[in-house]
Amino acid sequence: MLPINKQQFVNQVEKIAQQRTIPSQLQAIRKWAEALLKWQTLGDKSQEALTLIKQRYCHIFLYLPTLPTL
Repeated sequence: MLPINKQQFVNQVEKIAQQRTIPSQLQAIRKWAEALLKWQTLGDKSQEALTLIKQRYCHIFLYLPTLPTL
């Protein structure tokens, strides 16, 4: 479940993803998946879409570690 302050959660996951290591990307992917379920439950389509984009960026990094930071 997401904390009450969604911006704090997003900032935390983005900070993890910015570490740009394989373990941090895997952790961020799991956190984005957690967020995605919450957005789907709440019916928040815009947050759902944004979360999918951020999660996919982490997946791409696993294969192309030289991508620029968002």
